[in-house]
Amino acid sequence: MPQPLVTGISPKEGYPGTKVTIRGDFLGKDESDLVAVIICGIDCTLRAKWDKENRITTYTGFCKGKGDIVIVTNSGGRGTSSVGFQGLVRKNVGPYEEISTWVDEDPKILLTGLKRTTVSELSHENPLNISLEESSKYSSDFLDQEFPNSSIDMSKENFSALRFLLENYQNSKFESLKSGLEYMKRNIGSKTMNSTDHLLKTNISSFMDAIKIMKDIHWLSSNDKKSEFTRVFEVRLKEILNSAHKIYDDDLECKAHADAIRSSLQILDTYKSLIYFPQQVDKLLLVDDYDQIITSYKLAKMQLSKAEPATRKSVLFAQIKRDLDSKVKDVQNQILDKLVQFPSSPDEQKFLIENYNLIEDSIEIKREEARIDPAWHCLLEEKNWFIQVMIECRDMHIADEKVSLVMKQSNDDKMSEAAKVHSMSQVPHERNRFIEELCQMFFDIFTDYWRLGTMYINSVFPSSQPDRTKRAAEYYALVNQILEIFCNIVRAAFIPHTFDKSDKSNGLSLEWPIQQDAKIISQILPHCLKVCRMCAQQIYMLEVPKKIFGCVEALVYDLRCECLVTLLSQPTRELLATLGFEEEDWIVDRDVDTKNNSCLITNLPSRFETKFCKALTLCREYVLEEKSGEKKLFSDGKFSEKISKLLYGIAHAFLKRISRFMTKEDHLPKFVQMSQSKLLLYLYNNLNVCKKKSLPSIWKMLQELKFPTDLLKLFEQVFRESRKNVKALQDNLLKEYIKEAINPIVENIENNLYAGKFDFRDCSKPLTVRNYVKQIIMSLLNVHSELFLLNKTLIQSVFNHAIKVVYLKILSLLADVPNFCINAAVQTYIDVFCLKETFKLYTNDESKETVHKILKLVPTHSFESYKNLMTKLISDFEKGMQPYLAIFHTEPPLSDNVVIKTE
Repeated sequence: MPQPLVTGISPKEGYPGTKVTIRGDFLGKDESDLVAVIICGIDCTLRAKWDKENRITTYTGFCKGKGDIVIVTNSGGRGTSSVGFQGLVRKNVGPYEEISTWVDEDPKILLTGLKRTTVSELSHENPLNISLEESSKYSSDFLDQEFPNSSIDMSKENFSALRFLLENYQNSKFESLKSGLEYMKRNIGSKTMNSTDHLLKTNISSFMDAIKIMKDIHWLSSNDKKSEFTRVFEVRLKEILNSAHKIYDDDLECKAHADAIRSSLQILDTYKSLIYFPQQVDKLLLVDDYDQIITSYKLAKMQLSKAEPATRKSVLFAQIKRDLDSKVKDVQNQILDKLVQFPSSPDEQKFLIENYNLIEDSIEIKREEARIDPAWHCLLEEKNWFIQVMIECRDMHIADEKVSLVMKQSNDDKMSEAAKVHSMSQVPHERNRFIEELCQMFFDIFTDYWRLGTMYINSVFPSSQPDRTKRAAEYYALVNQILEIFCNIVRAAFIPHTFDKSDKSNGLSLEWPIQQDAKIISQILPHCLKVCRMCAQQIYMLEVPKKIFGCVEALVYDLRCECLVTLLSQPTRELLATLGFEEEDWIVDRDVDTKNNSCLITNLPSRFETKFCKALTLCREYVLEEKSGEKKLFSDGKFSEKISKLLYGIAHAFLKRISRFMTKEDHLPKFVQMSQSKLLLYLYNNLNVCKKKSLPSIWKMLQELKFPTDLLKLFEQVFRESRKNVKALQDNLLKEYIKEAINPIVENIENNLYAGKFDFRDCSKPLTVRNYVKQIIMSLLNVHSELFLLNKTLIQSVFNHAIKVVYLKILSLLADVPNFCINAAVQTYIDVFCLKETFKLYTNDESKETVHKILKLVPTHSFESYKNLMTKLISDFEKGMQPYLAIFHTEPPLSDNVVIKTE
């Protein structure tokens, strides 16, 4: 937009405070675009009103002489003017100058002595009451040239009616001007012929002279005995006199009122800076400049203290003083309001408290209520806010957990037990997020709260409680309440069995409404303990007294105990629930011992050791390390015994799973395809590895964890007992293996012995070794192959037992034969001899004695004629069975000195 241009102003001249209308072009887009209005060098912006783009209305300042009109806008900048304004100055009576209440005589008096009505009384901004022109055709210079030394002010002697009409009504119609003239006459009539009182007041001196003259006439007439002549005038003059006295009394009253106003104006002028004190304070409050507020208040009080006694008695003075103190009290209340706007830093709180106390020390008004201690007030309110924040955090996460449970419920119903455990370990639980947010928020707020409380205790601020010990006790009571509520919230969420639900001392219900089972708690408790211990350590570093830190110490101790129990219970649950039912459990591997003997095993012992060691690793990571300010974990003997039982329980769970597979109480998964005898050998080998490697490795790890000596002794007893249990279960497995692999062979001997209706009393001449012998050998060959593949070290012990029970079975069967024919005797001898030679490496002394008893049952007195036959048949057997006999004639690996005991 171009620069503003002023082309006209109406009126062209006037005294200070004259309302003027400025016309021109580009005077601003709107009210906000107007920056300044300057007339004769005086800024008149404050009372300026933007009407249109070409018109602005304002009031002139203290202008003197002729000057330019300058308009400044944001869009056009500083403008120019083609017209000017003439500032007039008149001698006015100041507000503090005393004047006579009587009106001075005016030189313009009518011959009758009555004062006429002046034009100034009739002057009006629009005396004709018709619309003014917005702009003039004629410039100011042109009008000054045509009407030199003229004015449009009706109160002036040089008033020019023609110039006034040209400047304001140049385009008005003649009828409008006639109507305006009639309006002006009516207006003058109403002002000049108002009332008798007005006439009297205006011409009071003339009436006083008239009264004096009439008194003289009355005196003269009374001497002439012609009183009736003046009686009418006397009555009228008495009325006038009474009116004059009344006017005089009214003027005196007005004078007293004027004096009071003058005194008030003088007080306002003297203390005008104090009148604006509230506004000044409001501006300073925006920038928190309390130092300047206090300084200004002290200066104001000093200024008031120097007032004259008469001034002090003034109602206005007392009101100014009250307003001053009231505003400062409002500042104090605002400081208190800011003090309880949390969160805020201790430095901010200290700043507000110090300024509150400085203002309090400056105020002289007497308080009806007790003085407020801002530091204690802040501590109380922040304590309540602190507790509320913790409750809100808890409630928010309870709501989130409810939503999470609803969303997961349908999915969990479709999952297997193992999948649920895996899912829980993968997805962070809502309570993990809760404890992280709670502890982080708690420590941040508590640190600031402790700093403020420390300053309060150490008398950094003036206090209503001068005794430091009592101050500390009061503050520590607040801290203790905060810590107890924090601990109870954590207990209710993670270890609810330690939370006293009946405790309503704080008036709060802190019970966590959603109770999770032990499986979920075992997943979230270690993380909770880790976060809580970090928070407790940070609190401990603040040097909180041990007495009030005790609840935090107890919480951490209970969490550690519960977490240790949970971590050591988790492997037991997982082993009982999942061991042997996952494909990775049955992955076959070969284990080689220190004697270079190998055996086939599955991942069962590895899973057992991994879970056991993982639990111990988590215990070491989350629980076992002692930190400052924490209670010793194993100071309670009962708790130590409980931990020992949990360790025993892990090993017992592993053995229980093995035992249930052995007894077929649990069936193998469909993806495991093996015979029962192989299963028994695998389980035996797994236990062997557990005994020789897993348990020693776990024991070594326990020793590295540096448990107390007394506890290690308990653990050592646990491991000795576990080894005994492993050995006992191995023995049971071998017994079961014998039942599964050897007993069927022994039980078939009788049927095979009498196959083909063989009769020992009458049989044909022997042609070869009988089939029952070969079947025994082939069946035991299968057992040998199975043992050789799975565990070579068991061959010796298993076959020693197998050969013994085979011989005992043959002995019992032959003992029932009443007599042998010669052919049956030769056949029996050949069969027993071949068995003895085949299994000679596995024939112990007990078996040899049994063979000797068998041969005693066979009559051998007629064998001389059968020697060659017997030799031939034995030789043929050895040649025909050579590949198989070579297996049994190979020296077996070193045995583990396993003793097989059967009923």
